[in-house]
Amino acid sequence: MSHVTIDEKGCRGCSLCVDNCPVQVFERTPIARKPTQRAVARVIRSADCMGCFACYYLCPSQLLRLALFRG
Repeated sequence: MSHVTIDEKGCRGCSLCVDNCPVQVFERTPIARKPTQRAVARVIRSADCMGCFACYYLCPSQLLRLALFRG
């Protein structure tokens, strides 16, 4: 079992984690309510994380934290 978190304030909005997660743990979320504003990655299904670390290795800002639990 894994748990993933992201520092949304530092997110560049590159979507590498969103596009490469095999179990769709992330989604792109607009910062503001205006559609022209950039979007950031947000964790929406942390419990579904399978601990593959794809997001961790791809994040250019190194904003992701993963915790693996034995179960």
